[in-house]
Amino acid sequence: SAYANIPMTPYELPDG
Repeated sequence: SAYANIPMTPYELPDG
């Protein structure tokens, strides 16, 4: 994703 920098992101699907 665009904001998948955080390894503990609860949502790594919506590339908004």
